[in-house]
Amino acid sequence: MARLSIEAPEPEPEPSLGGDDELVGEQSSSKRKLDELFFLWLGLPETSELVTGLVRDMRAGKSLTVPARVGSPSSSPSPLSPVSRLLRSNRDIGGDWSPSRHQPTTPPRSPKSPKSPKSGLCASTTLATDGLPPASPRASLSRPAPVIPQFYFPPGVAVTPPQEEARLCRRADELFGSGTDDRLGVDALRDVCAQVAGLPRFFAAKIVDRLGGSLPADSVEVDAEGPTVAKADFMNFWKSELKDASLAGRVFAVLKRPGAQFVVPQDWHAVLQELLETHAGLDFLRDTKEFQARYVETVIARIYYTLDRRGLGRLTLRDIERGELLAALSLVDTDDDINKEMHFFSYEHFYVLYCKFWELDTDHDLEINR
Repeated sequence: MARLSIEAPEPEPEPSLGGDDELVGEQSSSKRKLDELFFLWLGLPETSELVTGLVRDMRAGKSLTVPARVGSPSSSPSPLSPVSRLLRSNRDIGGDWSPSRHQPTTPPRSPKSPKSPKSGLCASTTLATDGLPPASPRASLSRPAPVIPQFYFPPGVAVTPPQEEARLCRRADELFGSGTDDRLGVDALRDVCAQVAGLPRFFAAKIVDRLGGSLPADSVEVDAEGPTVAKADFMNFWKSELKDASLAGRVFAVLKRPGAQFVVPQDWHAVLQELLETHAGLDFLRDTKEFQARYVETVIARIYYTLDRRGLGRLTLRDIERGELLAALSLVDTDDDINKEMHFFSYEHFYVLYCKFWELDTDHDLEINR
């Protein structure tokens, strides 16, 4: 076994000090003596065996624990405590190293960490292993790693827990019926839209339109009450597009065309037409088709003016997440006063804007000429 061979440096001649420099001279001499004792300790055969064994254990993946005493416990003294031997034979270095020699004039502050005992390194002392591969403690292998739930999701993603998914499936069975061929029209689909898909109720017509464009021709049937959607087709669409999506992701998935990566102004017509037909605050517009069209155009213009910051005429998922659109859709769906939503849907705002543009459009061709 290779042993470490370290020679102690030759002590330098001590300068002659006197007067006020006596304390500084004693400290310098003491440091040199401690360095000499430390190098002598490093040259001991027991120290060489200790360091070599620790390196071998570290490379084998074992924990590095320094024993309390090195060598035979009954014969030789511990080589790990040169300071203790120095304190016990102070005549070897020619000075008094008792604690009372250089007692500070003020009480010291409490140390942040306990000092090592003077009798030697304790059994739990761990050596630093800079530059070498770290060893895995055995204690960490016996305990299972803590399970940290997922806290980050990509934009538009929000995984539905299994218990919540089962509850939503049961609710869909109650609304559609237990059979797979049960179909619902737009009126009945509004409850499914709100309670299962987590969307505003006036998105029901858009879901019918979305399914009719992305599924086979028999997915949407037209009866005396209007188009209907089969339960199986809706559940397939919900599981593939809506179940594990955030509110912004669900709105984006329903509004956009199949395969598209953005929402264009034409995608809003079915949603806003359903809003005009069902919202209590817009009942007075049902008999004025011309103003319904102008209201739809104004709402779409306000949405894209606010959210489409690049002026491209399209909205991405990120645009929908950033703006006030989601909160506005929720408020309009739950409140009968359409004027409480003042970002996009307020009829009072529409009225002021329409009257101003009508004033500027002198020939009333729906184009401003001054």
